[in-house]
Amino acid sequence: MKTTKTTPAVPALKKKGLKPDTHITVLLSMMAFVAQREDIDLHDTTITYEKEMASKPVSRVGKITLHIVVQSSRPLDDALRAKLEAAARACPVRQSLHPDVDVVEHFEYLV
Repeated sequence: MKTTKTTPAVPALKKKGLKPDTHITVLLSMMAFVAQREDIDLHDTTITYEKEMASKPVSRVGKITLHIVVQSSRPLDDALRAKLEAAARACPVRQSLHPDVDVVEHFEYLV
């Protein structure tokens, strides 16, 4: 079973309660810390969240795929992209997931 959810960044920061929204909200917050420090506007950033269930050995989340479309106020060089991606991967929600959950992030950068 696959669940897909697309979340605009700004509304995601206001939502609470749903697990995909929690993961997305914290991930975006981590990226926002870098963006603020680097004076980058990420307000049009979106994330598509796909969850795939595994059934063996028990029913559980098997894979989470995040397609992160970063729409910034200016072109981002490789160093800034690396900082944003490292911040996303340092998300405490992601770090709290069971090690058997495969988390895949795809980043796309638009200006």
